[in-house]
Amino acid sequence: AHGSLMQGILLGIKDGIPRDVSDSFRRSGLSHMLTVSGSHIAWLIAGVLAVAKLMRLPRWAGLVAAALMLVVFVPLTDGGPSVLRAALTGSLVIVARLLGRGRDPFQLLLLAALCLIAFNPYVATSPGMQLSFTAVLGILCLASKIERALHRVPSVVAQIAAVTLAATIGTAPVSLARFGEIPLGSLPANLLATPVMPLVTGLGLV
Repeated sequence: AHGSLMQGILLGIKDGIPRDVSDSFRRSGLSHMLTVSGSHIAWLIAGVLAVAKLMRLPRWAGLVAAALMLVVFVPLTDGGPSVLRAALTGSLVIVARLLGRGRDPFQLLLLAALCLIAFNPYVATSPGMQLSFTAVLGILCLASKIERALHRVPSVVAQIAAVTLAATIGTAPVSLARFGEIPLGSLPANLLATPVMPLVTGLGLV
């Protein structure tokens, strides 16, 4: 059971995770931690760039190595809409940096959506696709505003709370329509779990 849970955290493959455990993750608003998402891709790219910097490789070589790492990593995952969206967005960011172009997050998100729908139009009806994109839209539209409203709170706590609340608001319509519930305990759960996730993911990958 522990191995299956780690496989879910690292690769989004949920086969073997006990039903009560996956239900607990969903009810507490932590089900995104059993899905490969933008944070996984960001940590992966950042790790490769850090290693490249330590090896004193040029910036472009680090970016190319990060792109190659994505090519290796993505086939190991469950291949769900969230990982494909995150990998496409990460790849577009890498291409933009290599070309010296600016990066608009809304354009990157919509271009990733266009690529997925062009490849398979039926993916638009997938709960994973709907939750993934509405979560990111919620974060892009609301997170900075919520974080400014929490200016009296320590910055790390405010950032986690803002992202959690923004993603919860963004996915609320999909959660209600698909599952008939909204995880009201997601804020305290994420405040406790989010800080340790980079450590868990990093050690798990190693």
